[in-house]
Amino acid sequence: MGLQAIRWPGGPPAATRAGLTEVLAHARAADASFSMILPLAACTGDEAGLRAAAAGFMARLLDGAFGPLPREFTQELGNGYCARDSLADAPAL
Repeated sequence: MGLQAIRWPGGPPAATRAGLTEVLAHARAADASFSMILPLAACTGDEAGLRAAAAGFMARLLDGAFGPLPREFTQELGNGYCARDSLADAPAL
């Protein structure tokens, strides 16, 4: 397909479904840059839970649980909060 950049909506939810290992391998094989979204909206109001979820997932990722990372890798923290009713009154998040 000639992809030069791949964006994967993922993080903890993606860690429990098939595909992350395969998409990382594809990015490496294609020498494509890779951007992964770590959604944290589920942890809103629970800073300790947010830190634990992010740190736990990042530790697994960096320890190779999903295979080696592509040469260019971007981790985006937080995403998707605007679709949650519980955050409708907090647009500054």
